[in-house]
Amino acid sequence: MKIAFVTQFELLRLGLKQEMQQQGRRKLVALRKFLDRCNALGLDDGAGAGWNHAAELWAKARIYKPSIVFSEADLLIAATASFHNETLLTFDAGLAQNLEALGFGRVSLVPRE
Repeated sequence: MKIAFVTQFELLRLGLKQEMQQQGRRKLVALRKFLDRCNALGLDDGAGAGWNHAAELWAKARIYKPSIVFSEADLLIAATASFHNETLLTFDAGLAQNLEALGFGRVSLVPRE
């Protein structure tokens, strides 16, 4: 499974916080096992092309009428998926709709159980 480093960061910080509050030792162990099976993708390369790609997505969203504003994490996760030609999976219908409005090629809404 492929995930963005930003997604890994978001999951791990929550797991660590819960463990530090004595609320999730088993969850953290399970999370670490899951993350070990994942291939984390980032935006870094020698010339910074992935970060440039993220900047382009941000600018395209801001000039769209009406302007689309993404959280930094959503923007970086979407840019990572796009940069690596992967499909972005999301539970967030609004995010999927906004990305589709921008012509974001590969986004799939995952239904909540």
